[in-house]
Amino acid sequence: MGALTMAIITPPTTSAPGAKGSAAPSAPVAAQSKSPLLDRVKTPADLRKLPELSLPQFAAELRQETIDAVSVTGGHLGAGLGVIELTVALHYLFDTPRDRLIWDVGHQSYPHKIITGRRDRIRSIRQGGGLSGFTRRLESEYDPFGAAHSSPPIAAGLGMATARDLRVGATMSLPSLVMAP
Repeated sequence: MGALTMAIITPPTTSAPGAKGSAAPSAPVAAQSKSPLLDRVKTPADLRKLPELSLPQFAAELRQETIDAVSVTGGHLGAGLGVIELTVALHYLFDTPRDRLIWDVGHQSYPHKIITGRRDRIRSIRQGGGLSGFTRRLESEYDPFGAAHSSPPIAAGLGMATARDLRVGATMSLPSLVMAP
């Protein structure tokens, strides 16, 4: 794939109802979604169908959804907000879940959970019976390792890479994210 380019996308402007040259709508107009791109993305495969130029808008929508979800349930907001663009770029460029993303700290995975089929349950994060606050293998095929706190991706990534290299014909990528303070 080509280089990842970021740009700001703004919706086209429309004239106000009753303005000269505008026609009054004949039927009620449904309210526009605040997250039209995010609404279209249920999995990273859907994300990869978006044009590169729409990724900044998608990231902004993902950021707002993350903020909205954490404001309901509580949790660690900063770690997830710090990796919004990184999450979008990794899922856009790598073939997840075949390529395995290994997160450093589970709290970084909130945006990852939203775009890997768990958006409808994100407001249950850290609640009884809800989504885990960390990556969890039993929760999703997109969670290859149960990250909790700092530095497991080094060992997990090395172990998965060794296993991959022992398999004939295996070609998956293993981006392991380690965030330095």
